[in-house]
Amino acid sequence: KEIHDELNGMERSTLDLEEDQQAYLLQMEEELLKIPLDEKQAYMQALIHCHDLVVSESSSLKFLRKHRFDAAASAKNLIEYWTARVEHFKEKAFLPMTLNGALQDDFDALSTGFVQILPKDSHGRAVLYHEKHLANPRLHHRDSLIRVVFYICHVVSSDEEMQKKGFVLIQNSDTVLLTDIDRIYARKSTSLGQIVPIKLKAVHVPSPNLWPMHRSMVGPILMFVIPKNMRMRMHFYRTLEELEDYGISMHCLPLSIGGSFNRAVEHWIEERRHIEGRELDSND
Repeated sequence: KEIHDELNGMERSTLDLEEDQQAYLLQMEEELLKIPLDEKQAYMQALIHCHDLVVSESSSLKFLRKHRFDAAASAKNLIEYWTARVEHFKEKAFLPMTLNGALQDDFDALSTGFVQILPKDSHGRAVLYHEKHLANPRLHHRDSLIRVVFYICHVVSSDEEMQKKGFVLIQNSDTVLLTDIDRIYARKSTSLGQIVPIKLKAVHVPSPNLWPMHRSMVGPILMFVIPKNMRMRMHFYRTLEELEDYGISMHCLPLSIGGSFNRAVEHWIEERRHIEGRELDSND
């Protein structure tokens, strides 16, 4: 029932819970104290090296919203977030999650546009678009691709409205051959959807050109390598028009998949540089 409602944009409001957020924040602090030190080493390092970033980029309130103010689940997720951030970014994990900070060595992978932010759906949720054939570990290091996915998720979770409503993912695998599927990348990148401080509501996989193969071969492989919670949210479609039933219209879909939305990746990157530059200046 919950997954069905979230797929259709009918999830329950948390406004009543937001009113008591201070009490839930205190509960989350208590839950964090209960977690053994050896399980939260990355988080403790972050508190030492970049306390302000822990507060601004991974605020407890974001995780509470994601988990409908379940303090224990939120605390566990916060620890997982920093563990993954340190795993993928190493020493750069303690830099700001910006183009000139943590992502400074991953510009080439970002510039391919293999993962993009599309216009919001009709429910106000963020929409991410993943072009599988561009996420090629033979051209870009797998770790760099994963860091880009992490960064994009950070960008959408930084928008308060989208962070409250969550995001949906559109996976374009229509040009992917079975030999192109990198199971390690698929597993690691999809696991980020469970870790970042914004809730994944649905995964849409339209495959108008390769429908028979996706239904019989590609789909089962993807189902095997991705987390169970994401498998339950994944749906395959024969036509793009079917996405309109879930609040995603054709004018919000990129040209590469048959929609009419057209925004050059380099223009979006420049916009991000300006936004991050203004935020840096305002914090000085």
